[in-house]
Amino acid sequence: CDAEYPDVSDAALIASLDDWLLPALRAHGKLNALGKAVVADALLARLTWKQRERLDTLAPTHCTVPSGSHLSIDYSDAEAPALAVRLQEMFGLAETPRVGDGRVPLTLQLLSPAHRPVQVTRDLAGFWARSYFDVRKDLRGRYPKHHWPENPLEAQSTARAKRRGRKPCPPSAPRNQGDAPGRGKAPPTPRLGYRDVRGWQTADCTARF
Repeated sequence: CDAEYPDVSDAALIASLDDWLLPALRAHGKLNALGKAVVADALLARLTWKQRERLDTLAPTHCTVPSGSHLSIDYSDAEAPALAVRLQEMFGLAETPRVGDGRVPLTLQLLSPAHRPVQVTRDLAGFWARSYFDVRKDLRGRYPKHHWPENPLEAQSTARAKRRGRKPCPPSAPRNQGDAPGRGKAPPTPRLGYRDVRGWQTADCTARF
């Protein structure tokens, strides 16, 4: 599959600067105006539409986790692409998200509510089964206002910074003066809008620019 794409080794890129970098330099005027995004666009411009589509499938830029957050994937280490995500946003997810047609598990950098590193793993199932309980004990002491369930696979994931309190039920609709007790329709039972997201089995890794 690599043979389908241009050679992007250092030697090949230096030898072909006029082909891929010079157009970007002309568009932006000077070299120090070329940021990472401009250089990335210049390299992507060398690909055909089919190559670009295939690349988006093999190496998506983002991953949607159970909480609904759309997080960027770090490809600084090409052998171990990484995803930094708060631990609470992964509740309910049984398996590690993967890229490369499902062949490469992401290195999950699990974070505390304060975005401090808690655990690094490529085996989410193993983390839930073995390490989570010690991590949970520590986090319950450091972040007592947050929910740290005993069974993370059946818990609701959340992207909220703090635990959500229950909202009071809205008052019932007033009864018409002519309605006698026990007659007519009873006021509707208030329903709170809590979202049940149990049963997450996969995370959606997609391309977004």
